[in-house]
Amino acid sequence: MPLTIAEQRGVLEAFGRSVGREAHNLSRHPELTWQQLYNDVQWAGDAGSQEALARLLHQALEVHERREPGPWMRLLTRPRRSSALLAVLEGHSGWIRSCAFSPDGSRIVSGGDDDTVRVWDAGSGQQLAVLEGHANSVNSCAFSPDGSRIVSGGWDTTVRVWGAGSGAQLAILKGHTGAVFCCAFSPDGSRIVSGGFDDNLRIWDAASGAELTAIEGHSEPVWMSDRECYDPRGCRSCAFSPDGSRILSGGDDGTVRIEDAASGKTLTVLEGHFGGATSCAFSPDGSRIVSGSDDGTVRIWDAGSGDTLAVLEAHPGGVTSCAFSPDGSRIVSGGGDGCVRIWDAGSGDTLAVLKGHCDMVTSCAFSPDGSRIVSGSRDKAVRIWDAESTASLAVPAHHLKISNRSGGVLSCAFSPDGSRIVSGGGDGDMRIWDAGSGDTLAVLKGHSVAAPGQVFSCAFSPDGSRLASVSGGWSTTVKIWDAGSGKKLAVLKGHCDTVTSCAFSPDGSRIVSSSRDGTLRIWDARSGRTLAVLEVDRIWPPDPSSRFHVTSCAFSPDGSRIVSGVRDGTLRIWDAQGGEELAVLKGHSEGVTSCSFSHDCSRIVSSSRDGTMRIWDAQSGEELAVLKGHRNEVTSCAFSPEGSVVMSGGDDATVRIWDSASGVQCGLFIAGAAVDCCAFSPMDSLLCAGDESGSLLILELRGDAAARPQPAAAIRAAVPATQHAWRRVPGKDSPNANDRDA
Repeated sequence: MPLTIAEQRGVLEAFGRSVGREAHNLSRHPELTWQQLYNDVQWAGDAGSQEALARLLHQALEVHERREPGPWMRLLTRPRRSSALLAVLEGHSGWIRSCAFSPDGSRIVSGGDDDTVRVWDAGSGQQLAVLEGHANSVNSCAFSPDGSRIVSGGWDTTVRVWGAGSGAQLAILKGHTGAVFCCAFSPDGSRIVSGGFDDNLRIWDAASGAELTAIEGHSEPVWMSDRECYDPRGCRSCAFSPDGSRILSGGDDGTVRIEDAASGKTLTVLEGHFGGATSCAFSPDGSRIVSGSDDGTVRIWDAGSGDTLAVLEAHPGGVTSCAFSPDGSRIVSGGGDGCVRIWDAGSGDTLAVLKGHCDMVTSCAFSPDGSRIVSGSRDKAVRIWDAESTASLAVPAHHLKISNRSGGVLSCAFSPDGSRIVSGGGDGDMRIWDAGSGDTLAVLKGHSVAAPGQVFSCAFSPDGSRLASVSGGWSTTVKIWDAGSGKKLAVLKGHCDTVTSCAFSPDGSRIVSSSRDGTLRIWDARSGRTLAVLEVDRIWPPDPSSRFHVTSCAFSPDGSRIVSGVRDGTLRIWDAQGGEELAVLKGHSEGVTSCSFSHDCSRIVSSSRDGTMRIWDAQSGEELAVLKGHRNEVTSCAFSPEGSVVMSGGDDATVRIWDSASGVQCGLFIAGAAVDCCAFSPMDSLLCAGDESGSLLILELRGDAAARPQPAAAIRAAVPATQHAWRRVPGKDSPNANDRDA
C-alpha cells in the first residue's frame, strides 16, 4: 500500500529527528547506522505516521538481514528518553555547568569542569570552537546581546570575555576573591554583572574591563535539615532586568535580591525559599521573577511588590536552573532528578517533562524564538529539545535516579525460564519485569534508601520462586523474598560490612554472598544458617581503602565451586562444600567488578576497573584471552547460555558482544548512559542491561553471532560433577565449615 502525502511527511520527520538524536553516536561509529537508527525510529512518529513507519521498518528489516547477516542488537523496550529530544552535543570531558543560546539561536555556548568554554552550531550540533584560558571549572557563560562576545566565570575567580567568532580572549576581569558562580551581559551589552563565593555582585564595564560597582548582599547559607548546600556560601545566580536598571541575584542565604544597577542599593529582598536560591531570572517584560532553589521548588514572584505568585513543586533533587520563555508564557527548569520541566507560567501546570539526561541537569534555557530548549548536565552532554512537544510525558516505568547517588539500575537477572527479569536500583527498589513486554510486574520495597540502600545484586532461585538481594550503605545483610507475592521471607545476618553480591546454588539449597569485610559466606537458603565463611582477608574494623573487598561471587553450574572477584584484581576459586581456596587467578591490574562460569563449567569470565575482560580456563587457571574495547571501567560480564559469546557492559555507555573463542568484538550497542549491569536470558537470544539513567534495556541479539542456545537447565544436566585436581593454596587454611559466627 503506497504512503499518503501526510504519511510520507510524518515518516521523513521521524527519520530526521532520529538522525539528529543519534548523530553524536554515528559520527564515532558509522558502522552502527542501521542499528542505532532502527532502534530509535521504531519508537518515533506521531499517531498519523506510526502505522506507516511500522510497515516500512518491517520491510527494511527483512531486506537488511538478507543483505547484511552480521550481528546487531535490536532494542525491545522503549528508551527512557523524551521524544522531544532533538540532538546531543558531546565534547566536554567533565560536568557541564552552564549553557545558553546565542541571540539569533544559531549557536550554543557551554562551560564545564574541563575548564573550557565551547561553542556549537545549534542546527548541526557541530563543535565550532573550544575557548581555553580558565584555570579551573567554568561555572557560567553567556552571549552578549549582539552575539559578538561571550562572557564566562569560573572557579579560578576570574570573569573572562571572548570573541564569539574568533575565540580570542578579549579581557580578564579580576576582583572576586572566590569562585565566580554567575555572570551576564546587560541588555545593551555595555556592562557585565558577576557574582560568586565572596557574596558580592560586581558590575564591570564590558569594553574596558573596569570594575564599576561592588554590591554586598547575600550572607551566610541556609542549611537544610536533610542535605548540605551545594556550595558553603555565595551568590549563585545573577541577571539584569530587561531595561538594564535592576540586577537580580540569588544566594545560599535563600534570598532573591533586587538591586539598583546604578547605585547598588537594595530595592527588594524576596524571602520564601528554604534552601539556597540557585537560579533566578526576570520575565521578558520585567514584571515577574522566577527563582529555583535547593529546596526543590520554583517560585514565581511579582517583581514590583515582591509577593509570591506561585510555588511549583519541581525537582526532588533540588532546582539548579530556571528561565522564562521569550514571550513569558512558559518557564523551563532543570534539577537534581535529571529532568527538564516546562511549566505554564500563568497556571503553574506542568506542560512537559523532558527525560534524557542521566545525571543532574545543571543549566537550561529557551532559544530566542521559544521553539527549542538547551540543557547541560553532569552527564557531560548538552541536549537540545523541542520546546513545543508534550508527548514527553509518556515515559516507561524505571528506577529513579537519586541525586548525588550512583545508579540507576545496578543489577539485573533473568528468571530461569526467561519470562521475567529482576532489577535492583539506586532508589532502593527491586522491580520484576515481563521479559516479553517490558512491563513492570511488581515493585519490591524493603531496602533502605536512607542508608543509602542501592540494590547492588539480585538473583532468582533456580525454580524462580524466590529472590535474593543485597544493598549498600549500612546494610550488612542478605534478603530473601517470595518472587510471586513480593513478601520478605528472611534476612541473613553475619557480614560486618556492606554486602556486594549474592547468588543461589544451582539446586537452590544454598546462597553465596560476598562483602567488603573480606569474606564470602555460604548460607542455607531455607534456614538462613551460615554454613561456611570463606576468608580472603577478614577486615575488621571496616576499612574503605582495603584492597581485599570481595566484589562479586558466583556458583559453578554444577554447584561444586565458587568464583569470587576481589578489589586487588584477583579472582579466587573455592570448593563450595569444604570452603577450601583452590586457586588465585592473577591478571587484572585493578579491581574485579564481575565474574561468572560458563554453563559447561570449563571457563570463567571476569570484568575489571582496568577496562578489560578476561577469560580463564576454569580447570588450570590459565588466562585464555584478554578482551579490550571498553574505554573505561567494565562493570559487568556474562557468558551466553551455550558459551559461544560473552556480553559486557561498561562506564562508556556501551553493551558489547564478544566471540568467546577468539576474543574478537562482534557487536556493539550504544546506551544512553553508563551501563552498570547485564545478563543473558537462559532460554533464547534476549539479553538485558541496566544503566545509570534508571532504564532497563531489553535487547535481542540478531544476525550471525546471535546466540541460539540450549536452555541452561539442559546444559547443566549434561555436565557431570567434576573431580578437581586443585591443591590447597600454600599458607591458607580451609575455613571452618561449621563456623556459625555472626
